[in-house]
Amino acid sequence: IWTGTSTAFVSDIFSPFERQDMSSGRKIEPGMAAAVSGTFVGSFPTDAGRDVRRVPQYAAPREVGCFSVVGEHRDFVTGRDELKYLCMPREPDALSWNLNKGLEDAVWANFDEPERLDRLLRWITENRREVTSDRDPQRRSLGVNFVCKRGLLSTLACTPYRKRDDWLFSATRYKNTLYLCKFESESPWESQNPKLAKQMHFWGHKFEQYMTSNRPGALPDTSAPLRSGDQFYVVLKGRLGSHSLLFTAEVDAIDNDVSQEPGSTAAYVEFKTARIMTHPNQERNFFGNKLLSCWSQSFLTGVPRVMVGFRTAYGEVQSVQEYSVEEMPSLARGQWSDRVCLRFLDEMLSFVKECVTEDDPNAVYLFTFDPRQDPKVVCKKLSDPGEFQILSSSYLDALGH
Repeated sequence: IWTGTSTAFVSDIFSPFERQDMSSGRKIEPGMAAAVSGTFVGSFPTDAGRDVRRVPQYAAPREVGCFSVVGEHRDFVTGRDELKYLCMPREPDALSWNLNKGLEDAVWANFDEPERLDRLLRWITENRREVTSDRDPQRRSLGVNFVCKRGLLSTLACTPYRKRDDWLFSATRYKNTLYLCKFESESPWESQNPKLAKQMHFWGHKFEQYMTSNRPGALPDTSAPLRSGDQFYVVLKGRLGSHSLLFTAEVDAIDNDVSQEPGSTAAYVEFKTARIMTHPNQERNFFGNKLLSCWSQSFLTGVPRVMVGFRTAYGEVQSVQEYSVEEMPSLARGQWSDRVCLRFLDEMLSFVKECVTEDDPNAVYLFTFDPRQDPKVVCKKLSDPGEFQILSSSYLDALGH
């Protein structure tokens, strides 16, 4: 258990390891993307979304399916097995929840195994009627522009305000659908502080355990060993401007007291933890940085509420506060604009469409943003995709390649 040796970091409002979506599973060494050979295709400025006179409409996404992942190897399970139910504390302002409880007994999943889009692609192959175009009698065309994970969309939307954060994703066009796969790079802090990073990741999971139960009306079981790989995902169809999207997103819990229409995500809630705020700089960081992440993740999935557990530096949650996703942009007080985020995401997706022209699952394009090297997003067509290949032979066979 951490004893307080890294107070400079833990005193920050937010750590990226507090219950982030760790399901990407692939770590790319710094500089690896630059070393991959390929042909330059184009570049895109990261200030492209600043003109908000024309902001694309984002239609509320519709849930078309779901699946769970379980166990150390994060096995795919059809259905809602890992869906949790919200349990709000009776006195949310007077808590003393120990987020270190059970740390030694946690069952950690292997997030180093490569995933790409494998679980989403498996869901597609098992539910082709839910996603394929009615105009295609052989059910071979998905009828959407993009297939990806929510995490990539969120990263792109936040880019105008995250000019120091690098990212990369590969893209391939198949049957006129663009498949996008984000690859994670290990941060210097993560590599230098692996134990603390793991502990703070545990804190986020533990907060979730305090806030949920396995069935409606039941109480949370905080004595059960925490299993970091057990998660519930929804598959969503959405549209941003002219771009139709099919993407997956992890869902933390559902509020069983909220009624919702079939396909709606209005009853789902998200959980986050944050450091207790004691001075103005922390407040500016929370509303300018933390809420940007919360908004981009929840808005894209149509989740209306985020429950934030405010904790001490040593991992004790003392209060839980609910934030409306709709109100988050106004709470930012000008530090960021949802209109800029949506405009940039829209134009970035258009840039991807323009670059990835060859309809061939073996033709892979790499999009990188490394502000230390170039202030623009750079696209190149890879001569040998290797690690960046997206579509497996089994998926291609299932779709009639």
